[in-house]
Amino acid sequence: MLAAMVFALAVSGCATATDNVVEPAAQATQTPTPAPTLTESELLAWQQFAANNPGSLGPGEGEIEYAQARRDFPLAMPEGTTIPETTAFDFYAPGGALGRGAGYGLVSWTWLCATETELLDAIDEGDDARADESFAQLEAWMALPSELRVLEGLDAFRSVVIDPARAGDTEGLEADRQSWCAQAPFDTE
Repeated sequence: MLAAMVFALAVSGCATATDNVVEPAAQATQTPTPAPTLTESELLAWQQFAANNPGSLGPGEGEIEYAQARRDFPLAMPEGTTIPETTAFDFYAPGGALGRGAGYGLVSWTWLCATETELLDAIDEGDDARADESFAQLEAWMALPSELRVLEGLDAFRSVVIDPARAGDTEGLEADRQSWCAQAPFDTE
């Protein structure tokens, strides 16, 4: 549930990820990404929307942000998992567009869900070293400037999910993962 708030805030345009991701315009020619398929009327509708919402992603920018965030995300994925090279996520849903930072938000959410899964697996298997590494990674994630800027609820995440799991109560961690991470797009190798 708390992970849902993390992702929702990130993709709603409440945050930008400039501390961890190069701005789309700076890398537009260096990052090969598929262009979105928009009809002329969809493009015109988006242009009208963008004129009134200057922080929204333009055609192709979501994919560029995602590719950059995937490349530049500062934390490693758990062993045996990867963030997919491309995403089926619709950055340009009818009726609006997502704000800048949505590509980073998608990568951060994917990382969080993979790390929560790794932590639960390590706890279930009694692998204290893996669990300790996952806890350390979650602490590092919570300290990222992009997450601190978005989330005032990190204390709640810590008190409901992290601290109880450290004490052996994984109910909050399991609920967070189950309620939000079922659709997380990380790949297992």
